[in-house]
Amino acid sequence: MAVLSFFASALTACTYPVFGFIFANIAFLFLAPEAPDFIHQRNIWCGCFVLYVFLIGAVTYWQKLIFVQLGENLTFTLRTKLFEGIIYKQISWFDNKERAPGALTNILAEDITEINGLTTETISVYMEALFGLVVGFVIAACYSWKLALVCISASPFIIVGSLAMSKAQQRGALGGDGGDDQYKEANALLSDIVLNYRTIISFGEKNINSLLAKFRGLLLSSNKDSIVSAHLSGLFFGYSSLARFCYAGFIFYMAGLFILKYNEDPKNAFICVYILFFSAVGCGS
Repeated sequence: MAVLSFFASALTACTYPVFGFIFANIAFLFLAPEAPDFIHQRNIWCGCFVLYVFLIGAVTYWQKLIFVQLGENLTFTLRTKLFEGIIYKQISWFDNKERAPGALTNILAEDITEINGLTTETISVYMEALFGLVVGFVIAACYSWKLALVCISASPFIIVGSLAMSKAQQRGALGGDGGDDQYKEANALLSDIVLNYRTIISFGEKNINSLLAKFRGLLLSSNKDSIVSAHLSGLFFGYSSLARFCYAGFIFYMAGLFILKYNEDPKNAFICVYILFFSAVGCGS
C-alpha cells in the first residue's frame, strides 16, 4: 500500500499542470469564435476537460483511501499495544502527574493520530509538490522554454507564501508553541480535581482557590500563545495572497514582453504561463 500511495501521489501531482494546459487552450480557443474549426476544437477541449474531471476524482479518491487505510491500521495497532501496556503497569506508575488519567486519555485519543504521517503521507506530499512543478515545467518548456525559465525562477515566491500559510495554520491549530503542552497539564490537573473532588474539598477553601489559580494560569499561558499565532497567521496569509497576485502579474507582464520583443507566439506564451502558474500554486498548496 505504501508503494501504491507513491504511485497515486505521482498521478495526483499531474493534476495542476494538466488543468493549466487544458484551461489555457479552452480560454485561448474562445478568444477566436469565428475560426472555421471552432466547433470541432471546442468539443475536443471541453471533452478533455470533462474526462480530466472524472480522472482526477478517481485518482484523488484512490490516494486518500490508501492514506486513510494506512493511518487507521497504524493507529489501531498503536492504541491496542499502548492500552495493553497501561493495563499491566504497577499502581505506583500512575502517581506521576504526567500519567494522570486525563493525560493518558489525551494520548490515546489525540496524540496517536498525529503519527499518521509515518504512513508515507508526509513524504508523498513533498514528492507530489516537487513532481507537479517538474511536470509543469517540462510541459511549459515545450511551448516556450525561455518564458518557462523566467516563470520557474519566480515560482519560489508563491511556493514560500503558500508554505508559510500552511505552517501558520498548523501552528494556530496547535495553539502556538508549547500551547498544546499547556493544555495537557491543564487537562491532567482538571482530571485529578474531578476524580479526587471529595479530598480536595476536605482541605478547605484556600486549597480550592490555589488549584483554581493554577488551572487559570495554565489556560492563560496557552491563550497568549494562541493570540500570537493568530497575528502570525494573519501576516502569513497576507504575504501568501500578495505573492500569488504579484506572481501572476509578473509572469503575464513577462509574457507580454516576450510576445512584443521576441516574437513569441501568443498562444504558446499563454499556455506556458498558465501551466506554470497553476503548477506553482499546486506545489505551494
